[in-house]
Amino acid sequence: MTMDIRPVTTDDMDDFRRVACNALMAPAGLYPPEAIRAIRPDMTLCAFENGRIATTYAVWPLKM
Repeated sequence: MTMDIRPVTTDDMDDFRRVACNALMAPAGLYPPEAIRAIRPDMTLCAFENGRIATTYAVWPLKM
């Protein structure tokens, strides 16, 4: 098993969105799909197991 912790790349974004939507949208519907689509690779940090996304993490900028 190979585990990497790194931001996603633009090539990873479809998989990132799929995993994040599965975790955040069902069953509670915590975030609207637009919020997930707005995430850019530089906002992420994910665990990859054998080259596949195992977990997702993202931050949204907050302006005060």
